[in-house]
Amino acid sequence: MNRNAPTIDNPVTGRKSKSLVPILPKQNQPPAEAGQEPKQPPTLLDVLLSEMSQIATPQEAKVWLVENATRCAKLTHKGEVKEREQITDKARKLGVDYAFLVGSWANLLAVQVKQENPKSGYYRHLLCERLGYSFALNECTQEVFINGKPATDGDVARIRVRMRDEGVDGASQPYEDLCLSEAYDNTFHPVKSYLESLTWDGKDHIAALAGYIKDAHSPIVYADGTSRTVVHAALNRWLIGAVARVYQVAQNFMLVLAGKQDDGKSSLVHWLGSPLPEMRIEEMVDPNDKEHHRYLAGKWVWEAAEFGNTLRKTDREALKSFITKAESTFRVPFAKHSVKARALANFIGTVNSEGGGELTDPTGNRRFFIIDVTKLDWDYSKNIDVNQVWAQALHLYKSGVGWTLTGEEKEQRDANNQEHTVMDSTEEAMRYYFEIDPKREDWVMYSPEITDVLRNKAGLKDSDKALLTSMGIAAKKLGVIKKTQPNRFVGIWPKGKPDPATAVALKDL
Repeated sequence: MNRNAPTIDNPVTGRKSKSLVPILPKQNQPPAEAGQEPKQPPTLLDVLLSEMSQIATPQEAKVWLVENATRCAKLTHKGEVKEREQITDKARKLGVDYAFLVGSWANLLAVQVKQENPKSGYYRHLLCERLGYSFALNECTQEVFINGKPATDGDVARIRVRMRDEGVDGASQPYEDLCLSEAYDNTFHPVKSYLESLTWDGKDHIAALAGYIKDAHSPIVYADGTSRTVVHAALNRWLIGAVARVYQVAQNFMLVLAGKQDDGKSSLVHWLGSPLPEMRIEEMVDPNDKEHHRYLAGKWVWEAAEFGNTLRKTDREALKSFITKAESTFRVPFAKHSVKARALANFIGTVNSEGGGELTDPTGNRRFFIIDVTKLDWDYSKNIDVNQVWAQALHLYKSGVGWTLTGEEKEQRDANNQEHTVMDSTEEAMRYYFEIDPKREDWVMYSPEITDVLRNKAGLKDSDKALLTSMGIAAKKLGVIKKTQPNRFVGIWPKGKPDPATAVALKDL
């Protein structure tokens, strides 16, 4: 022993003992031979564990712990690096009783930690080692978790009480700051943790799930001759996109299920989000609601219930921007500063409709993919493992399978969405007053001819520019070909006016 070492009370022997001097590595070690990496000097933890390996009995271990409390207090205990726990574990293996470790030894160690560390180190020892608290930060919600659960006012109150019981008086701000600091040093992503806990079994569970959902559309035929049902194609892309949003900045379209009331659409969304219920939400989307910006980063599966009402009550452009945002800025309740987090939410809209009237944007609805569901067999929830559905989606994402729609899938999306788009007044008038057949290249009308009918017969009062714009949009939806120089439309002809081919035939008689 070092005769100059400080003395401490040994509760085992009942007499004063001196701390052992650390066995430090010799200085000026000869250089390593050529081709060999130099040996790293042993750490303090290595030295202490080596000493403990020489101990034979529990009584000797107790004496050693007391005599080396000062050295043990210097070990690191922060975040995932908990060196002092290794000392305690070693002592248990040597037969030291639990009562000693949490009693006399713990009290002595607390005194030494307080002497050897600044206040933050002492508070960390009390909170994390002695009182058993752990702190973490949810990357998605930016919430602090205490012992694996979201922190509550009750948790914070208990910590204050227990810290006062340990003799920490005065303001609570210092150790509350430590709690937050510890949490920021130990972040976690709940969805990523869930996905990476899965192992795909190699079976096509997404196709199996799609088999329980019947849609009203013809299958999509791809360029290579293969085909898929529309619901299979859309669901596959949406699932991969939902995984992509976890790992990178990515946009994912809103999948919209349209069908009869109580046919199980909401139950399907609920089932898809069931592995992480705290990351699922069912609520109308409101870009003006501050809480929804927090949900955009803190929820993974979002059912936009009553999709039609959402579109009617929400600014169209704001909604389209919201569901495709790359990141969200929000403030956690009671926090002083706003935070930015990557947008995570993936949307599924549900609407009780069998066709028509939900979409209102005549310029395009590419952010939505509406599917008319004719039958949904609820047995999927009994026969398919939802975890394997997500495991397959993760495998597809990591294998490089894209979540953006192919050309064939985009065509189907546009056709489906058109059936659910509100007809504007110009389109409605063109359908009523004109014959439409894109194949009739001999049906040609100039812009002034069409606008004359729309104004004089349909009574449209729009300005010339606005009317020409709406005519172009309606013509595109109807399949009418617009040509320029001069502006004319091919495939449209006034109802009641003699067909050009008929007029030529009559002239030849």
